[in-house]
Amino acid sequence: MADLWTCIRVSADNRKPGRLEIQSMFLERSRDLPLDVSIDLDGDRSDQSSYYDSDSESENSDEDRPGGRVATQGAQIFPTMWRWRSLSIRNLDMSLHQEFLEPIWNGRAPNLERLSMEAHPDWDHNSSSGGMPVFKLGAPKLREIRLRQLPLFFPQCDFITTLIYEDPVDFHVFKQIEYSSPSLVELKFKGYMFDLVWPDQYSHPDPVELPSLRRLTLRLDELDYAGDLSILLHSLRAPLLEALTVHFGYNSTFYLLDDALNQPAVASSYTPVRSLSLEEAHFAKLDVASITARFPSITHVSFVDCKDMRLFFQHLLYPTGVRDGLYESTEVAWPLLQSICMTAATDADTDLISRIFSDRNARGLPLVSWAKGPNSWNYLQKKWESVL
Repeated sequence: MADLWTCIRVSADNRKPGRLEIQSMFLERSRDLPLDVSIDLDGDRSDQSSYYDSDSESENSDEDRPGGRVATQGAQIFPTMWRWRSLSIRNLDMSLHQEFLEPIWNGRAPNLERLSMEAHPDWDHNSSSGGMPVFKLGAPKLREIRLRQLPLFFPQCDFITTLIYEDPVDFHVFKQIEYSSPSLVELKFKGYMFDLVWPDQYSHPDPVELPSLRRLTLRLDELDYAGDLSILLHSLRAPLLEALTVHFGYNSTFYLLDDALNQPAVASSYTPVRSLSLEEAHFAKLDVASITARFPSITHVSFVDCKDMRLFFQHLLYPTGVRDGLYESTEVAWPLLQSICMTAATDADTDLISRIFSDRNARGLPLVSWAKGPNSWNYLQKKWESVL
């Protein structure tokens, strides 16, 4: 029963009477079990004006001052830092919260496994300096970091395996990742990709070496220039990469993938990829031949809200079909393909997939499964990730 009390929430908006007593009860009843701590600092902004504009200073308690409520709650939870298993901080503004978070900056979290930090939408990150020195004394078990609208940083830990970085505010972040996290296994990136590699070396960018990376997700910002993604893919060296997800935003995939992967040294980085997920891709005839050639080891492919998928399926189905005899497996695009998944399919798409199944079975290359519908991608993706 003690594990029912391990979720500890600190909120600047919490004005309930007895909130400290309730928090104390949770900490006591959780005993020595690992804690999942969530801190929401959003209420401090509205507190500033109401506190300083009050006509009667005598009515303002210490808890009513900006940061007062989270400060009193923080005083209770910071001594339990050695028990923290996960920490989530939302609506962070260093101009308001640096003093409150000082125990985290200078602390040690020996059992922390997951860290998530998200800036307040109105925070001007240019107004703060010195980076984000979280857990200066170390977090040796930390494996997963999620950052949103914050400078990139890594605590004192040599074994970060998962990084989720949304809406970056730094330049050259992939070079920072290379230097700071050689053990990274999974990287999910969402946001504007301009200046992610050295901007003065677009024609010959420095390689980004991620020797342990196995899963990579890239989602373009709506305003992104498609060529920036091409430059990034051109720069990446990830010899163990097995799963790649690319959100195109309906850009033409050929100009991104073919231009990026047309050199042997680059193409070899993507030969091991077995799972490929394409989101909001707009296919042309050049695309499918390029993609199947650049990723020869694919066993699972997903199409999420893509256009003109029939061109892809027509390429997978050998034009002469099985009626003219069987062909060697090396002559078939993606001979290792086992499953196809899509969020939607037309009748023509379904017919082509049925013909692909028949063709592959006749060649001795049976497909195992295919699924369509809004929930099919999540289902098969989780199933596939459990195999990787």
